[in-house]
Order: sequence, then structure tokens, then C-alpha cells
Amino acid sequence: MPTDKRLEKIERELAELRTELAECVRTRTVQVVDNAGMTRAVLKVTADGPSLELLDEAGHYRAGLSALVGGSGLGLFDAAGKGRIRMGVPADGPRLELLDAACKTVWRAP
Repeated sequence: MPTDKRLEKIERELAELRTELAECVRTRTVQVVDNAGMTRAVLKVTADGPSLELLDEAGHYRAGLSALVGGSGLGLFDAAGKGRIRMGVPADGPRLELLDAACKTVWRAP
């Protein structure tokens, strides 16, 4: 195939690829980084289901949201990355839990 025909074919394929990328990006994990290159958010799908994790500038988890096979949940973490609030809807019903700095439950409903 002549060079000019190959180039036309490649340009056509590239244009089609750009159109496909603009319409839909498919992946299992997306990491969002800040200006320093630190991961600040992770959206992923595993065999258990999708989740979103938010991290602070030190790389500690600060919030997590999941819709897993066993139920959905939200977790909020302190500056050290320790879980402080858990809210979820497992198979046996909704639950809310507050934890102290040692990750011991201080209040729970139900």
C-alpha cells in the first residue's frame, strides 16, 4: 500500500478513535490527582461492586462510598485516616455508627 494511502487510513482510524473516546471511556479504576501528583480520589469497580474513595493532601482516606454485593455504605475518616463515622445498609437493615479516636464504637443505631 502506498504511503499516502496508509497515512489516510491511519488518520481515519485516529479520527474514529477520538470520536469513541469522547463518547465513552471504559475502565475499572480512575485515579484523580492534584497539581502535586498526589492521588486525591479513586473511583473503582471490583468483583464486589463500585466504590469511591476520597483522600486528603497527606494521602489519608477521608471519605468512602460503596455499593457492594453485601450492601451500600458511607465511611468518614479523621485527619489520621481512622474511621469515625460508618453508615450503611447491609442485608439486615440500615446502620449508623460513631467511633472514637481509638476506633471503638461510642454510639450505634440500631
